[in-house]
Amino acid sequence: RVARAAGDDLSILDGQRSFHSHLRGVQHSVGRPDPEDGILSTQRRRAERAAQLFIAVATARQVNVDAQLFDMLAMPLKSALQQWLAAEQQIAVEDDSASGIASSCPILLPLETVADAFGACVACGVNDDGSLPGLLAELAIKQFGHDIAGKSSALSKYDISDLSVIAHGVALLCTGISADIGTGPTDLLDLVWITAEPQLRQSEPHLVLMLLDALVRSGSEALLTSAEFIAAVDEHFVQRLDLDPAVLGRLGL
Repeated sequence: RVARAAGDDLSILDGQRSFHSHLRGVQHSVGRPDPEDGILSTQRRRAERAAQLFIAVATARQVNVDAQLFDMLAMPLKSALQQWLAAEQQIAVEDDSASGIASSCPILLPLETVADAFGACVACGVNDDGSLPGLLAELAIKQFGHDIAGKSSALSKYDISDLSVIAHGVALLCTGISADIGTGPTDLLDLVWITAEPQLRQSEPHLVLMLLDALVRSGSEALLTSAEFIAAVDEHFVQRLDLDPAVLGRLGL
């Protein structure tokens, strides 16, 4: 029913109550929406529920996800993302008018949920030619790009566990996706590096390995040739792990 509703009316998700209000450590809206909720609140609620439905089924060990099931699961989430990306500014303006409070950067999905969705795409082993991962990448850039570039970290904690999953998903599933200038998957990897680089020395080695390997596979030339990145690869791969730099990008993480 949800898959059939996608693209036309996602209101069927308003009554979904089958997950905890803090599932996966992220706060979610529960129950039916208040009639006085703004457009942004309604869009966020539906996107969250579509995302949690996709993540729960796509990562379930008891479920064998094939292309047909993946498409059915992804359709509501893709529809929610497309609607928001197409009407982002208008939604924010109308929501501000309804609430009387100006929102500088409307957030549809928290970074943790974006990372979980990327992880689910990787875990289920099905790739819809990068369609859903591409939308997730575009969403992440629009939501968090200015916050990361400004190094304010006001919109998220930007935990390296989430950043490494996002980087791995982008490198594995978004390679070759054509995108408008400034909104491509490579730009998301640049943003991931900006916020992850200060955390490397305090992070678990397997997360650092996962992150740097993904960046080597799909990072921009400017990133890969930067002094900071070369120094990080030397410190965390060569010195700590004694890996041959020639194998980077082919570790199969």
